[in-house]
Amino acid sequence: HRAHMYESTVMNIRPSRVQNITSISQWEKLALKYPWVFVHFYAPWAIHSKELVPIWDAFSVEASRKTIPLVVAQVDCVTTVALKDLCSSLKIRAFPTLRWYSNGKADPGDDYKGARNVNALLAYTKQKLVSNNLAARGPIFNNNEVRLN
Repeated sequence: HRAHMYESTVMNIRPSRVQNITSISQWEKLALKYPWVFVHFYAPWAIHSKELVPIWDAFSVEASRKTIPLVVAQVDCVTTVALKDLCSSLKIRAFPTLRWYSNGKADPGDDYKGARNVNALLAYTKQKLVSNNLAARGPIFNNNEVRLN
């Protein structure tokens, strides 16, 4: 499915779960197709990454409930060579790294460093949307259209 692109003040994206990126092609589709992506780059063995998983899941569900125009994703940076290389090319140096992407671009110096709880993540997300004046424009798509495969 393709995302419908048009201007609107009402956002209707409702991804109901974290998008688990398992390949470079999935990453490219996600980063290029959707305007606002918040990504958890992790290592399965890292204790802080493990602790963040249920919080990240809850954040994704809550963002969906609040109709926040965002795709919430995660990338395992150590299990496969391809994704390890991707994380290296994206300058992921610590686990977990939480990074916001706007239209496929991110500033590695601006990774999320706030509290790791749902309310703090929601506040950060809203601040990013408002500060970039993104809440008033952008593509609209529903959860049936958030497909990476």
